[in-house]
Amino acid sequence: MPISKVNSTKYLGVTISSNLSWNEHVDNICKNANSTLGLLRRVLGGCSHKVKHTAYRTLVRPKLEYASCVWNPYKQQNINKIEPVQRRAARYVFYDYSRYSHVTPMIQSLGWDSLHHRRLLSQGTMFYKIYMCHVGTSLAPDVILNERPSRAPNC
Repeated sequence: MPISKVNSTKYLGVTISSNLSWNEHVDNICKNANSTLGLLRRVLGGCSHKVKHTAYRTLVRPKLEYASCVWNPYKQQNINKIEPVQRRAARYVFYDYSRYSHVTPMIQSLGWDSLHHRRLLSQGTMFYKIYMCHVGTSLAPDVILNERPSRAPNC
């Protein structure tokens, strides 16, 4: 039976499109995370900050970060779709939906890093694991290790 051509497919939870764009994947994870956050708002609305904080970190944030070392978006439009989910979560944790309150201090008081920063850490960690042979893959042969620091650009 021949393999049919499709515009996108989901493989191990990551939506891969035929043009290798992460737009559809980012849309899917944001939709899923926002739905879960909405469920938490309905179910845990009267709970303490600690319970809401734990629920976000356990049920929502993993949806936004799953396999992010593979799909980490480089386009600002995709980054701008993901970060508001965490901002909504901070408002949910503090139950502060006032248009006059600022979310950044809420996020700082919760001790949350930006999701973009967390994705970069994930990529760095994965590179280290590949370099140290802790995972079942290896570096491409054209990756050359820098023997000494230099100001000259890598060519």
